[in-house]
Amino acid sequence: MFELILEVFGEVILLAIAEAIGHLISELGLRVRGDVSEKPANPVILVLGYTLFGSLLGALSVVALPKLLIASHVGRIVNLVLSPIVVGLGMAAFGAWRARRGRRVLRIDRLAFGGAFALGFALVRFLLAS
Repeated sequence: MFELILEVFGEVILLAIAEAIGHLISELGLRVRGDVSEKPANPVILVLGYTLFGSLLGALSVVALPKLLIASHVGRIVNLVLSPIVVGLGMAAFGAWRARRGRRVLRIDRLAFGGAFALGFALVRFLLAS
């Protein structure tokens, strides 16, 4: 049981690192684009985009780390369900922290978008990593 907890924790850490990379890429994109006022984007399209973005980083992570840290099939399913929730909540907390400090809150700093990114990442690792 302890081994399963460590394995899931390792995958969550990997996912959190990917989320941080995604956050940096989003931040860089905003800096390059500038402060352009536009009509708000469709949230469904944004969720799909963040899921795709997470999937792409998940595929890159499989190239870099082809083995899942979780050995059991049940543990992999638990990871697939819990990791996006945990990381999405973490990103929402990070967004709230940024807002309290008067900093701009990115879309990825919200539960739905951060969770969508994490789901794409975890799903690709679940499907492709051995």
